[in-house]
Amino acid sequence: MKHPFPSYQGKTALITGASGGIGEALACELARRGAHLILTARSRSKLEMLAARLGRDYGVNVHTFDFDLSLHQSARKLFTAVQSRQLDVDLLINNAGFGYAGKFHDAPLEKNESMIVLNAETPVMLCHLFLPLMAKKRSGGILNIASTASFQPLPYLALYGASKAFVLSFSEALWGEYQRLGIRVLCFCPGNTRTQFHEAAGVNPRLVFFAACAESAAKAALDVFSKSLKPVSVHGWANKIMAQGYRILPRAWITAAARSIYQQPAAVKTVEEKAH
Repeated sequence: MKHPFPSYQGKTALITGASGGIGEALACELARRGAHLILTARSRSKLEMLAARLGRDYGVNVHTFDFDLSLHQSARKLFTAVQSRQLDVDLLINNAGFGYAGKFHDAPLEKNESMIVLNAETPVMLCHLFLPLMAKKRSGGILNIASTASFQPLPYLALYGASKAFVLSFSEALWGEYQRLGIRVLCFCPGNTRTQFHEAAGVNPRLVFFAACAESAAKAALDVFSKSLKPVSVHGWANKIMAQGYRILPRAWITAAARSIYQQPAAVKTVEEKAH
């Protein structure tokens, strides 16, 4: 079967959460591979600096949109803004997300709502808005960044793990629906990645094992997307083994193990627009 998305050269990719972490690394790697970029995050200054650097270094077109995608209807506003500039999106990358460590009820309800919007609602909305355009031309791609947290319940990171499990299931279903229309869909699941996520989320640094750099995760995601047809990819051999173990072992065991690892003080810390 011919691969629907074999190259990034000359394609245009929209990346959410592009101001840092895996999102920024994806932008840099895509620019190196000749893709034009549409970058969105909350920080206009960071986006503009990144856009200037990538345009200068790689000669690609880079457009920026500063939106807070944790707000309801922000995905629709982003879509309208992209359409108003008559930009054609070949690849949608849903990367933005945030998490916190602590007891579920200790977080403000508004913070939980923002997490659901950013981690789950926004990817759904953006897929729903951009997929009809891809289906019409029978080409395009969607890369959803989930996590190894997708495979297990995470006490003290309950909503984060649940939102990433949603992204995994949603992505696999889209893969089943749209593969025959020439649209590539992949859910990429990094494990612990060296970004600001764990520190700001309140996770003890000693628990961040098997940590990869954001650049390694980004390169792996793009390689799998363009060279494979599978719907899900887990980054790193150790994470692959653990993900398989999560499927085999009793769920109660997995939950109890995660509880013992991630139990945190009551204080809740947050990080925004970092995928992991």
